[in-house]
Amino acid sequence: MKLSEYHYNLPKELIAQHPSEKRDECRLLSLNRHSGQIEHKIFKDISKLLRKGDLLVLNNTKVIPARLIGYKDPSMGRLEMLMLSKEPANGEFWNCLINRRKNLAAGQKIIFKDTPSYALIKEVKNDCFLLEFVLDKSLDIKGFMEKHGYAPLPPYIKREHDNMLEDKEDKIKYQTIFAKYDGSIAAPTAGLHFTDALLSELRTMGVEFTEVTLHVGRGTFMPIKAENIEDHVMGLEYYEVPESSAEAINRAKSDGRRVIAVGTTAIRTLETVYKEHNRVVKAAGWSGLYITEGYKFGVIDGIITNFHLPESTNLILICAFAGRKNVVGAYNEAVRLKYGFYSYGDACLIA
Repeated sequence: MKLSEYHYNLPKELIAQHPSEKRDECRLLSLNRHSGQIEHKIFKDISKLLRKGDLLVLNNTKVIPARLIGYKDPSMGRLEMLMLSKEPANGEFWNCLINRRKNLAAGQKIIFKDTPSYALIKEVKNDCFLLEFVLDKSLDIKGFMEKHGYAPLPPYIKREHDNMLEDKEDKIKYQTIFAKYDGSIAAPTAGLHFTDALLSELRTMGVEFTEVTLHVGRGTFMPIKAENIEDHVMGLEYYEVPESSAEAINRAKSDGRRVIAVGTTAIRTLETVYKEHNRVVKAAGWSGLYITEGYKFGVIDGIITNFHLPESTNLILICAFAGRKNVVGAYNEAVRLKYGFYSYGDACLIA
């Protein structure tokens, strides 16, 4: 398959810059993956589309404030940094992306405002930098990021530089209400639409919930550069499936009830485990599963997701599940009706 076959035209003004004022009042497009039929709802009305006995699988990862603002020196050289992953070494060694690569080399010191803490570039690795963080003794790296880090919003969401008030709101809104375990550098955005009240309503009507963890890393949003999509290689991301979740999923499958993944990260977690064991079991490891058309889904019967970027691995996954013709039709309809797209945008239920 050619990458160009997964392109669609999206006016820039439909890229949502802020979430709905109330999480569960975004718009919801419902797509029947068998017939291609489309319905339009508000997300809190999803109860009309779900059934008693449906099992929704949530990703309980928590977004860390992984975006840092550093400087080459106190007066100039502003750098935006995205913390990717901690190196398994002594001390605080982290792989990072830095927006201005020119004239950055091993030995460069990066300083931060209002703190004696700093970072040293130890190695330049392709498009990535290995940094050693030398921290004020009163802080560990988690405390440093909480104090000095910003929500790691994707680049298509525009914000004023260093606006702490705006960032305070994003740190709340760019986080699911069921987030538990630190580790993601991007939100599992399908889960952003749920509220406590909505979860309670769905439980009352007999919808069940279980949780898995996949820490969203670079693999999820890394662009495809090969024209032949099969040549792309997904980056690895850490996942965990607890025994209670595996049991709940297998019980639902045995009963003939629907298993609906909330987000593409939940899909890849479940399908990674199923592919290895031919059923869902307690597991932990690193997933590099890349789902393209022709993939045989073993676990999921439905997806709750946002609208994805053109030519992205997530869009290709959705096409693999629902059929490219159905997905293109739904996306064109969403564009026509001016839905909000991408991370802070509206939602889609496909079943």
